[in-house]
Amino acid sequence: MKITGISLYKTPLPYVGGSYGWGAGNSITTAIASVVVIDTDAGLQGCGEFTPCGENYMVAHSEGVEALLRLVAPSLLGEDPRQVGRIEALLDHLVQGHGYAKSPIDIACWDLLGQSCRQPLLMLMGGKLTDGAPMYRVAPQKATDETVAEMQRYREQGYRQFQIKVGSDWSGDIERIQTGVSLLKPGEKAMADANKGWRVDEALRVARATRSASSTRQP
Repeated sequence: MKITGISLYKTPLPYVGGSYGWGAGNSITTAIASVVVIDTDAGLQGCGEFTPCGENYMVAHSEGVEALLRLVAPSLLGEDPRQVGRIEALLDHLVQGHGYAKSPIDIACWDLLGQSCRQPLLMLMGGKLTDGAPMYRVAPQKATDETVAEMQRYREQGYRQFQIKVGSDWSGDIERIQTGVSLLKPGEKAMADANKGWRVDEALRVARATRSASSTRQP
């Protein structure tokens, strides 16, 4: 099997809640998804996707995949996508770092490997070890009463774990954490995520102020 073509498709993904406030005064309204499609002479297509959570959430951005492909795509043509180790080594030889931009290429090659073996990737990676994992839902930075209402909506949808976004004002975050934790039902968990919004001293103040609330709400 040989790679005969590589295509890139990009599309905006608006945040369903309107605006996603994640910390330090930052928020996103739309993320840009990049989907890489690899064509082969065997008639199989492999797909891989990368979507950064906005442009300022991580050391990655939505233009990275497109820029990387311009540099590496010519060298990938004619390669066997099932040789995922060789493909990864070739990508690292051509461009140093930028693993996020390489990831959809890697995923597409694994997709082709699975198709060629007629096996799901979980079988190629050792098999299924669990029937599932608990999911959590994020409550973005909002006023405390809005956060409480949002957690209740998620609870009605079946979620039992919540991530409360904090990191805007550490003193106000204490109230948000204490209020959110006090409303947890048996078996539920909540995590607070400041996303670089606190200094070290502020994080220590929040941890000390919320210690009793966290210790009394363990399932």
